[in-house]
Amino acid sequence: MKIWQRKLALALVLVMVFMCVSPAVAVIPKDALDEVTKGGKKSTDLITHSIIDLVYVSSGSVTTYTYKGANEELTINKFTVTPQSPTSASQKITPFVFELTNQYRPETDIAVTAVGPDDTVHTYTYGKYKDNAMLAIITGLPDCLGNPPVHLDKRSSSWTSKYSPEEMTKEPVVSFVVTTFALDSTTYTVTSDSGTVETKTMDVEPIVQDERTFVPIRYLSYALGATEDDVAWDNVAKTASIEIGEITETLTVGSTTLLVNNNPVEMDTAPFIENGRVFLPARWIAEPFGAEVEWNTEGQQTIIKIPLLPDQE
Repeated sequence: MKIWQRKLALALVLVMVFMCVSPAVAVIPKDALDEVTKGGKKSTDLITHSIIDLVYVSSGSVTTYTYKGANEELTINKFTVTPQSPTSASQKITPFVFELTNQYRPETDIAVTAVGPDDTVHTYTYGKYKDNAMLAIITGLPDCLGNPPVHLDKRSSSWTSKYSPEEMTKEPVVSFVVTTFALDSTTYTVTSDSGTVETKTMDVEPIVQDERTFVPIRYLSYALGATEDDVAWDNVAKTASIEIGEITETLTVGSTTLLVNNNPVEMDTAPFIENGRVFLPARWIAEPFGAEVEWNTEGQQTIIKIPLLPDQE
């Protein structure tokens, strides 16, 4: 091969490598993106960042590690997906992100890059609806990995439309109040939307039963915004009631029926009394009040996120 042919071949290889690993940046400021990709930060106030771990995708499992804000607040989500190779999954995620980029511009932009042998995909969102766009990426992974790549899928307009700005809420959720209960600890933390962390004390610890974590509902109610007067206990009937705003919950020890504004909700477990406190998995109490409940396996923590809309900040 002649010298000029070798140089041309090398140039083509370099172009192909650059195209494979460089993020799709349009309106994300380079210095803002570099602060995350090269500056040692996981996220900033401007950029939300999610690491999509594809190591176990061949077994049908994908885990996302999403960082938000200057405090690098971490949320871990695990999804069951169609088993496939990491390379195949990466080749589906990239065009899906590009499709979302087209939908969310010009107010929001998204970047994506693959790291290593396609075992990890990084996504970055920037702009007014950055958190909505990141939520679209993360919640859309099972659909993304269960369909052909967007550019090859003639049906893509049907399933990708579920993750449009219109469907993911026009008004972005910009912050949360985050409460964390940890196993083997009588303290819990409340992190405000401004990043201020307050540590509060309980008289009991969370309990693990049947491989599930139960938290004391009185302290959980306080974390959700209830005052002492908002939580009532009937010692004869063994019934607890919680009132926050326009929502009232009533539960009875030993019963799997939770009343939300007097409407019955069947739970998959019953509250019980231990060490003088009533315990229940957090989501049954928190979700009717609009909160999100997550489990952090690494930190052995129950995390409750109460979303705040812009007019609540």
